Amino acid sequence: MHFKKKSKRLDKNKNLNVIWETITQNGRKHIIAQEYVPEAVNGDNRLTFINYELLPKKVVRVPSDSDFRGNLAVGATSVIETVNDDDIALAEMIIPFLKDNNIYFAGADLLGTKLSEINITSPTCLQEIHNNSDLNPAAIFAQMFKNFVVPWYFCHSWYCCRRSVSYTHLTLPTKA
Repeated sequence: MHFKKKSKRLDKNKNLNVIWETITQNGRKHIIAQEYVPEAVNGDNRLTFINYELLPKKVVRVPSDSDFRGNLAVGATSVIETVNDDDIALAEMIIPFLKDNNIYFAGADLLGTKLSEINITSPTCLQEIHNNSDLNPAAIFAQMFKNFVVPWYFCHSWYCCRRSVSYTHLTLPTKA
């Protein structure tokens, strides 16, 4: 498989075909590529949604000097900010998607004004918000479960259903 070159910059890289063949295992594997967004130097913004509501605080993950990614695991630092009007406008576009797909907990990542992903498998940064602001997302998340009623027909037995909604004994972390 040969990569179709679309720009003069790519044409100058004689290793592009071997890079492409290596990362796709000769076309057997799919990849997702994302254009570099220059605003990423200012940080990657994580908006968090719990029960279809945007939290009033967001995490800005600022890349380190040694890596361009705003990833805390590779050395980025986190800054907590109050969501702004642009964040709220974007959230109003995302929330219908979350509702249509019954997604109660999600994180949306922004690079500049571009939405880069909606994370529904592991939307992190709740600890950063809790540890660096007066907001406790874990308490909001737990309250969602306390108010959530699971219909009996989703459970294999009454006992299973009763166990799955018994959250009154949760111990919520408190800020030290």
